[in-house]
Amino acid sequence: MIHESQLPRSCDRCHSLKERCRRESSSTSCERCSRLRLTCNSNRPFKRPGRRPQPYHVPGPKQSREELVENRETDILAMFNVPEKLSEHEAWLVHRTMADNSFIEQFLLGPSFCNAHRDTIFNELRKSPALLQDAYVACVLCVPRPGEDLSGFATEERINSSYRRASSALAKLRSLRVEDVQDLSSCLALGGSILTVVLCFGGRDSLVICSQVLSLIKPVYESQVGEIPEADLGFLTCLVMCETTECLLQTMLPTLQYRPQAVDSHGFVDRYVGLCGTLLPYLYDLCKISYAMLHNIELEPAQRLDHIQSILEAWRPTVPANFADNFTASEVTNILCQVHVMQQAALLIVHRLRHPFGAEQAAALAMANNILRQLETAKLVAGRTPRCIDFALMVACLEISDGKERSMQLRSASSIAAYSPMFIKRSESLLTAIWKARSERPNFMYWYHLGNYKNHVDGSESTLPSSIC
Repeated sequence: MIHESQLPRSCDRCHSLKERCRRESSSTSCERCSRLRLTCNSNRPFKRPGRRPQPYHVPGPKQSREELVENRETDILAMFNVPEKLSEHEAWLVHRTMADNSFIEQFLLGPSFCNAHRDTIFNELRKSPALLQDAYVACVLCVPRPGEDLSGFATEERINSSYRRASSALAKLRSLRVEDVQDLSSCLALGGSILTVVLCFGGRDSLVICSQVLSLIKPVYESQVGEIPEADLGFLTCLVMCETTECLLQTMLPTLQYRPQAVDSHGFVDRYVGLCGTLLPYLYDLCKISYAMLHNIELEPAQRLDHIQSILEAWRPTVPANFADNFTASEVTNILCQVHVMQQAALLIVHRLRHPFGAEQAAALAMANNILRQLETAKLVAGRTPRCIDFALMVACLEISDGKERSMQLRSASSIAAYSPMFIKRSESLLTAIWKARSERPNFMYWYHLGNYKNHVDGSESTLPSSIC
């Protein structure tokens, strides 16, 4: 008689994804686990075949959102059993971050996006717990909860655990292969969590992480004729925005050109870049122009700059119907502020591609002050500045000559400063290096020369060990 353990059945991962588990007769690992370089296990309990009997019960009331969140917390904690169990403190932090909107809001444009973000995290962890758990726990450990003292919230044990798990997550990213949309969504979730850890510790290697993730997903992303489901692209915009803006500062070429949602889609507002999705391709074009000018391969730079400037001046976001009704007043303020400052930053870059820093200063200061005023107003109205505006803030601060004022603006308006003092130190270091070079060679440095100061970005202090990045 054959024991039930000898019956063929799918591995735990394919079973959770409800996909066919294919494997060669001589192999101990299925095709999907082999491709993702994951351990192929079938450890779930055996169940009797056939339909399970349905017990009689009285229908209860519909679960509230809070009850659903609590159930999901329990489910998520159950996922973190392999390969390394959570400590009691880590389990408590994971539990808190899933329930606490104030923690999740640190990375999003507002509370209206929290449920969608929470659902994305849960679904990705459910699909690939072994792949994502270390990255997620590292993120939870290194990011302070709102109200925690930024200078002393993390114990040595907590930091060391974050390092260890971040190193493990990066190793998984390096060995990952992306061959379909499900692999793509898992890769984006893994990269988004690692990027958060890197930004928390200063952001020195943010460009490396973004480029590696986007290189992995690029073949699948660009081969899709139709749109990839929105739910599978939850972390894409933050990675594209980070890579593109870092490339602008370092005069490099981005890996991926973002493909915005179709205009006739259901009024899409992104949780990170809001209504700026259609602006990202033009920032990509600015990277190409700046890179070409640095390397003297731009044949007609003035004509290209005229063209991109006219496009940027005419650009308007696609505002969905009932936009003001679907979001809070604070969220509307921040989303519209983000639109304005990112557009102004792009135009200021065009100005500095035409004219060196220090020349045509009146027009440059007008645009920089406009950005800073918009951010200050948004903070007064909404209580905080929008997310994903730190690049626009940097562009504006490049025009401020006084070091103390630059530092004050960075610390006051930065969205990343709320959880990463080290990111501000890195930004201040770069600005100081650029202003020093400007004073030594006035009216010589153009925007595309910023790439010569890449060492001031990569060489800034970081508490991350070399094994992570």
